[in-house]
Amino acid sequence: MGFSAGGELAALAGWRDAVISGGNDPVDALSVHPDFEALIYPGIPSHGAFSAATPPTFLLAGDKDSPKVSEGVADLYLQIHRAGGSAEVHILAGVGHGFGMRDSNSAAIKAWPDMFRDWLEAQGFIAVGH
Repeated sequence: MGFSAGGELAALAGWRDAVISGGNDPVDALSVHPDFEALIYPGIPSHGAFSAATPPTFLLAGDKDSPKVSEGVADLYLQIHRAGGSAEVHILAGVGHGFGMRDSNSAAIKAWPDMFRDWLEAQGFIAVGH
């Protein structure tokens, strides 16, 4: 999970499957590929390698964010979907960058953690009923 620039780093981690070659420890041969990604108003990497193996991805941004982010999130969804991956996208109306999780957020913005939890349930990453 990553927010803003951290979202870009999280995305890159999910789009590359790195192993340490020549390592002596058996753990070095294990994939570091995440089981899922949550990219919240992410910086958008210039390119990604999408496939059906792309981790299931939860995407979230506000429509008042910069077009690079808000339109970039929509484009990421399309790229992942077209490559056979699984993604869900939410673009919140009237919302800018950096909304995070604050008591001062509007009710609509405060709902995003519940949307994320529901997505985690639907993907089977957490048990139904929390």
